[in-house]
Amino acid sequence: MKVNQVINIDKTKEKDYNKINLTNEVTFTYYDYLKYKLFEKMQKVKNTTLHEKEEKYKRLEQQENRVNNEHDKVFRKILSDKIEVTKFWNEQLYRRKVAKNTIIYDKSIINNNK
Repeated sequence: MKVNQVINIDKTKEKDYNKINLTNEVTFTYYDYLKYKLFEKMQKVKNTTLHEKEEKYKRLEQQENRVNNEHDKVFRKILSDKIEVTKFWNEQLYRRKVAKNTIIYDKSIINNNK
C-alpha cells in the first residue's frame, strides 16, 4: 500500500494528502488562538460551577424505599422454629402435622412424611 493510498467506503483507493485546497481556507491568527483559549477557560469554569439557586432536597420517606418489611422478619422468625412451623402449618392447612417429621436445614424446611 502506498503512503498516499487509503481505501474508503466509496471504493476510491488513492487520495492525495499533499494537495491543498486554498478556496475554503481561513487564516487562524494568534489573536483568534488567544480568543479560543479564553473561551475554553470560560467554558471550563462554567461547567464546574453550579449555576442555580439554593435548593433543598428532601430525603424520601423510609417507608417508600423499604426493602425488608416487618412481616417478612416475622415469618423468618416463625419458620426458624420447628414447633412454630408446625403450628403455622396447622393453622394454614387445617391439618395436624407431627413435629417429629419436620426437619430444618439452614432456614429451609423439609417435611419427612414416610
